[in-house]
Amino acid sequence: MSKKEEEPAIGLTEASERFELLAKATHDIIWDWNLTEQKIWWNEALQKLFGYSEEEILPSPDFWYDRIHPEDRERVLKHINELLEQGGENWSDHYRFRKADGTYAEVLDRGYTIKKEGVPVRMVGSMQDITREVQIQKEREQSEERLQFALNSAKLGTWELNPEKNTISWDDRCRELFGYHSGDVVDYQHSLLSIHPDDRERISNAVQKALTPGSGGVYDVQFRTIGVHNSQLRWLHCKGQAYFDDQGKPERFSGIVLDITSQMKDLEKLMLSDQQAAIAIEGTEAGSFVLTVETNEIAYSPSFVRILTGVETQSMPRPIIVNHIHPDDAHLRENAHKLASETGNLNYEARFIWENGAIRWVKVLGRYLYNNQGKAIHLSGIVLDVTDRMNYEQKLRANEEYLRSMIDHSPVAMALLRGQELVIETANNAFATLLGPLETIKGHPLTFSGEKTHPFVELPRKAFLDAQVYQAKEILIKSFDEGLTKDSYYDFTFSPIAAADGTVSGVIATGIEVSQQVQARAALKESERRFRNLIEEAPVATSLFVGKDMIIDLPNEAMIRFWGKGPDVAGKPLREAVPELVGQPFLGILDEVFRTGETYHSDASPADLEVDGVMGTYYFDFTYKPLRNSDGEVYAILDMAVDVTSQVVARQELMQSEERYRQLANELDQRVQQRTIELHKANQELIHSNNNLQQFAYAASHDLQEPLRKIQSFGSRLHTMYNNQLDSTGVYMLDRIQDASKRMSYMIDDLLAYSRLSTRDNELELVNLNQVVANVLPDLEIAINEKRAEITTGELPLIWGNERQLGQLFQNLLGNAIKYSKPDTIPLITVSSRLAEPSETALIPSILPQTTYVRIAIADNGIGFDMKNVDRIFHMFQRLHGRSEYSGSGIGLALCKKVVQNHHGYITASSSPGNGSTFIIYLPLTGKPGQEPAENMD
Repeated sequence: MSKKEEEPAIGLTEASERFELLAKATHDIIWDWNLTEQKIWWNEALQKLFGYSEEEILPSPDFWYDRIHPEDRERVLKHINELLEQGGENWSDHYRFRKADGTYAEVLDRGYTIKKEGVPVRMVGSMQDITREVQIQKEREQSEERLQFALNSAKLGTWELNPEKNTISWDDRCRELFGYHSGDVVDYQHSLLSIHPDDRERISNAVQKALTPGSGGVYDVQFRTIGVHNSQLRWLHCKGQAYFDDQGKPERFSGIVLDITSQMKDLEKLMLSDQQAAIAIEGTEAGSFVLTVETNEIAYSPSFVRILTGVETQSMPRPIIVNHIHPDDAHLRENAHKLASETGNLNYEARFIWENGAIRWVKVLGRYLYNNQGKAIHLSGIVLDVTDRMNYEQKLRANEEYLRSMIDHSPVAMALLRGQELVIETANNAFATLLGPLETIKGHPLTFSGEKTHPFVELPRKAFLDAQVYQAKEILIKSFDEGLTKDSYYDFTFSPIAAADGTVSGVIATGIEVSQQVQARAALKESERRFRNLIEEAPVATSLFVGKDMIIDLPNEAMIRFWGKGPDVAGKPLREAVPELVGQPFLGILDEVFRTGETYHSDASPADLEVDGVMGTYYFDFTYKPLRNSDGEVYAILDMAVDVTSQVVARQELMQSEERYRQLANELDQRVQQRTIELHKANQELIHSNNNLQQFAYAASHDLQEPLRKIQSFGSRLHTMYNNQLDSTGVYMLDRIQDASKRMSYMIDDLLAYSRLSTRDNELELVNLNQVVANVLPDLEIAINEKRAEITTGELPLIWGNERQLGQLFQNLLGNAIKYSKPDTIPLITVSSRLAEPSETALIPSILPQTTYVRIAIADNGIGFDMKNVDRIFHMFQRLHGRSEYSGSGIGLALCKKVVQNHHGYITASSSPGNGSTFIIYLPLTGKPGQEPAENMD
């Protein structure tokens, strides 16, 4: 198969190459569901994430159905079937999917339907493994449940102040402690009225201080309240933390409240209260402690030591416990105790190193208890193991940093858009090429050339508002590249960033440039068109067999005619379309070619075919050529076949004839010997007769020229002198006389030339064929200019011959190539040469022994001729066209044959109607005795 024939086949695979590269670039499982054929394609991530081997993954949808958890299967299938029936576009679901080892993974599956005439025909999507995220979410919910249990056990109330709206959210316990009913709606100013007048100003100042960014947002106070509805006096201990946005503006302020009335009323009941608190704290998996300030003695629960050291004991001195704090966090403890001595409240988080070397995060909360003189006598508090929370927060920070790093270093355009205004918080250089320099777009809302309805602006806003992923394919963007603008095509995906409660905080915009894909698709369509035309117009029977099932594709008319089944065979497996091939070797050979990728060729192979309902045996020369995709895998086989039934039958008949001839050989030998003497005598007489004939032809041609010249001369004078006196019939007859005399003159000239060739010219010399062709072209200049012919000549050899005869040979052949050109088509003529192959010289009659032959080919794109006339055209006076179509005497090719024979050569031709002709000349490449062949031949 030539390189030009391979290029279209290669082009057929280029469209799948880029999609596969995109599928490999993501860690998600990418799938493509052909709804028409009910086949699903999966990328390699399915093997990597869930452990399936390539052989286990089947294209059937049942492979997917069967691996959905039984408890989820009905819901998932119902959801996706409703989407397809209603013609929806986006589908997503969360379910459990069975891995190769039998365990189940939590997956988030999302798909997008592709429609044709309003009907879904494909669905493309991605499957994410969110097992770890689900586990973290469950752990967080459990942690919140434990915290709520601890709050309930400790009788703590919770509250949250909205600084912007000045409203407070309370839980029932908090309402109870402030003396409100369950349904009361209370704003911040009204809540101050429930605080004891002596404490009101101090608490208001403490709140304002906590809402100041420089304070760190810490709120830890003790105060009295007077119940709004029951006027009950209570002592409350309130702790909180304010949170600020990037501009330092408070956006949330929340905390807890504890009823400490009994502690403040009766200090003597301190130990009992501590014990009750310890019991409540132990229920929250926290540890409690009480430090006597004066003696520095500490009493603690077993959980206290376990949380700080990893072991449970009630006999560990305080210094040993303190020594377990991480050296890098010791300053945090010191600063917290220093602040607590001023505020009365202890609050810090630090790392502690356990006995086994493990590092745990611990939150320490405490409060100083004072006597009536205001002297601190005890420090009471709790410790909480917050390692899980800290790890989770660190992971969140790491994820955010990873997201920013991924955006910065991503090869595709990416940006992080915050808020409903879609402010560009982070973007990479690839994204900047779409809008402008990074420094001019960061911190500004997303816009695009002032167009509010452009998909680049509209879809991310919809993603934010609808909390759904939106995509846009092949969007035309005028991108910036080194100060220049260019038209580029992008596939955009806009994914909302949602919290656990579903609140959307921003959108991640991703753009992949697909300009090459768009251009490649257009090129692929053109390549497919050329490939189909190539097969349809191929001079031999041609078809493609695609896949292991050998699906018939692009059979041309010649191949359909061979099979005798009509054009409906296209799209069917070969064994189904041509069932009589079952049991014959061809299907097995095709399977072997598909498996090994090796080309198979056979000559004159018999095939039993039912053509037009009649079973018969036919013989073919055929080639099975495997076609490979970009991965080197065989995806189809190109079949090219030539029907040689007539040649095989003729050869068989020839063999039978040869057998009959062998039987007559002995009898013929005797007759040959008898006739040899007779033939020798007859040959001498024939030579004498031929010499006389040649002398007669030469003399006749000379003698005929004189009366013919007189006919032409008198005819010309009649035409000049009496043209006006003759009627139209007379003029017509006079013109016919002139034309006939011209043809007769041409024929006499050709006969004269032929007669001169009948006796071989002994004036032989070393002839440069390049010079011969160069001398001929000026003689053909008028015909070349009239037809605008283009003649290309390759390097030709030096041969031993007659330069005049060889010039006549090339002039006749090149003149014919120009004469027999197609109307309205520029003649393209090439002259080339190479050494003849042994298989070619074997066909030359009367070959010179131990002689190297050169093969000279003169090829054109003219009208061509049927090969059944190939021998006839070299005979005298043989014409394939009437004189009204093409002029000539019918002697030119006979003269060419005679010249070649004079040089111990051979001439033949190859052609077909409408496809041009190639005249092939074999000449001996030998000089004088002892001379080597010409050195200019490869």
